[in-house]
Amino acid sequence: MKRKSTYNLIFSTHGQKVLLALLMVILFIAYFFGFFIDIARDSAKYAWIAREMAEKNHWFFLTISDEPYTQKPPFMFWLSAVSFRLLDISNFSFKLPSFIYAFAGIFAVYKLSTSMYGKKTAKIAVASLITSAIIILYSMDIHTDTVLFTNIALSLWFIYEYLEKKQKGFLIAAGLALGLSVLTKGIFGLLAPGFAALGYLASKNQWKKLIDPNWLILAIIVAITSLPVLIPLYIRNGFEGIWFFIWGNNFGRVIGKYNGIINDPTFYIHTLIYMFLPWTIVFIAGVVSYFQTLRKKGSSPASRFLMWGFIGVFIILTLSKNKLPNYILCIMPLASIITARGWETMFQDKIKSAWKTVQKITLGLLWVLMISVTLLLFPDANPFFWILFIALFGIFFWIIGKESKDTLSGILPTILTGVAIALLLNLNLAKKLFGEQAAVSAAKIINKMDLPENAIYYFNPNDIEYHKALRNFEVSEADSVMNKIALEKHFYLNYELMFYTKKTVGYINSSEKIDEVCDKQKVVLFTNENGKNILLEKYDEQFPGVTPLPDFNPAYPFAFLLQKTGRVPCQTKYLIEINRK
Repeated sequence: MKRKSTYNLIFSTHGQKVLLALLMVILFIAYFFGFFIDIARDSAKYAWIAREMAEKNHWFFLTISDEPYTQKPPFMFWLSAVSFRLLDISNFSFKLPSFIYAFAGIFAVYKLSTSMYGKKTAKIAVASLITSAIIILYSMDIHTDTVLFTNIALSLWFIYEYLEKKQKGFLIAAGLALGLSVLTKGIFGLLAPGFAALGYLASKNQWKKLIDPNWLILAIIVAITSLPVLIPLYIRNGFEGIWFFIWGNNFGRVIGKYNGIINDPTFYIHTLIYMFLPWTIVFIAGVVSYFQTLRKKGSSPASRFLMWGFIGVFIILTLSKNKLPNYILCIMPLASIITARGWETMFQDKIKSAWKTVQKITLGLLWVLMISVTLLLFPDANPFFWILFIALFGIFFWIIGKESKDTLSGILPTILTGVAIALLLNLNLAKKLFGEQAAVSAAKIINKMDLPENAIYYFNPNDIEYHKALRNFEVSEADSVMNKIALEKHFYLNYELMFYTKKTVGYINSSEKIDEVCDKQKVVLFTNENGKNILLEKYDEQFPGVTPLPDFNPAYPFAFLLQKTGRVPCQTKYLIEINRK
């Protein structure tokens, strides 16, 4: 009797399942390490709001440094604030509830895919989600879109089941899920399910069902579920506050009333290309397959539901003047099912297609990139990372050239590459990128100091001139909720410093405030080079200590890589102690 080769042993049904199980364990380890990576920018802002909510019981009237905060509804902050109450104030406590909640979204995608195309499609859709760069990244770098992903996935599942089975229970569940979407990110969360439902009705030419009274029941449930955000807005700003929430805060971004205007019409195309790695080619195959089928024999209600939901929101995002990569999380439930269909239609085991070749080349190039980045920039990475990463590469190199015998053996190299991306991000790249922020380093130093209350301040001289302009604007034009929002100081605070510092961090926004703060007592200020020079000129003889802190800004990863190679000088922030008495 011939002994089976190692390859045949691994690619037996049992061997494939064992390898897949091991990959899922490694993937979970990578996700787990992401819980402890420092946060930055918007994520730090949201963590600070949740901390303030937990510490001051601002559960419905959201505040930021005791000032009204109206940019986002409360649902995501509730999750983290409860976690802070139950555990402690930490990276882990902030990220854990959103990560757990994401599993409800993964489950919803599985159920929706199963209802549409069967369990095989569902398994591929889930695999493409949990091993994609975008889900890995935003399970570590938490945004409201991380939570919105789940609420939209639940909405899509319940709406599709209602359209198929006409059961009121699914309609009620859809209303609750849509209401939670509103409580997470406003009416933007209604778009994907709305377009998807229209696509389904269009495929059956059932336009009369748009005036079905049951949709009124759905709308009432959504409105009732949304009351925890609508009532506080009305109390604070009347109907204008509600109108701002419904229209200005969402479509104001589309027409460019916010900072960060991006006019690149291809932004979300190239963002989706790199954010959906290593599944991008498979996703493109799914889109191509849909249009090929549409041209030949029309499309099914399920495929119209998918593509109308995806394309409708994608067009709106593209037209928007305010663009961020995390915004596409809302269409990832649909994108994952499109990807699964792409694999089933264009990567079938018995089909010799160019798609397979392109996917293998893409995976190979990804490995070259990952290895190059690690060796050039992070050769001193954690030994645990190196052991797992080298093991994964060895298995990938061994199986990529082999002919797949079934779906699982064919898809394993892509899953394996996704797991490697998770390891690289959470055990290496993101850990370094987010872990070298000057504000976080300053907070750690401050927490060890014996300081009285109201002795810690953030000082950015650029804000002084900006606030002068804002004050002039306030006098002349701030007569609407939209203009008041533009004046909220939360756009300019250093949330990394505020969240990680145990005591309250004040904010210097005028020249008079500098003297007022520094005349009172011993103070510690966190500032930049310009701020250091101003303080040095004013209080040179009072400086007991100046601590320079290198600052790598995770908002600009390319600049970070150039700084790591020495091609661009690293910025420096300063922690300055002043004691004039």
